[in-house]
Amino acid sequence: MKISKIIIIVLVLISLISCGMRPIDKNKSNSYYRTKTGKIVYSMNGNWIETGTYKVLGVDKKTFSVINENYAKDKNNVYYKDKKINNVDVKTFEAILEDYGKDKEHVFSGSDIMDGISPVGMRVINKENMQVMTYFENKDGIFYLNEKLPVESEDRNKFRILNLTLTTDGKNIFW
Repeated sequence: MKISKIIIIVLVLISLISCGMRPIDKNKSNSYYRTKTGKIVYSMNGNWIETGTYKVLGVDKKTFSVINENYAKDKNNVYYKDKKINNVDVKTFEAILEDYGKDKEHVFSGSDIMDGISPVGMRVINKENMQVMTYFENKDGIFYLNEKLPVESEDRNKFRILNLTLTTDGKNIFW
């Protein structure tokens, strides 16, 4: 029984290697691949067996480049995983984290516009500690994901992340 499982695993690995998929830029992402026929595909973390592969449609193959694990672009579009993002300015788009980005007019969560959040002055507060939930700051305030926290402007410079669930502005504790 164990020998047959090993043989099956070896055969699957050989077939995957021989399918000709190569990472486009493995320094930036292990999820974007080019097939031996030239198609661009997305497979989360290169896990073809469990997550499958998804064609990235409408790509200009000559100008396609990987931004980070989940974002890529070409001369005409920005892509989140295998989806083209609508209403994005390709020239000004930048990834903030793996699943967040911004352009001159919008902030994006994946491929969705985060309504009411300005990209002006946008920065991630907890980028150093990726295990903490995502907090953003911009000209309008401090946000947890897409919800504005009730931090007064004079207390913004005192905002601290205490642990995985608690933050403070020096006067209040948020969770």
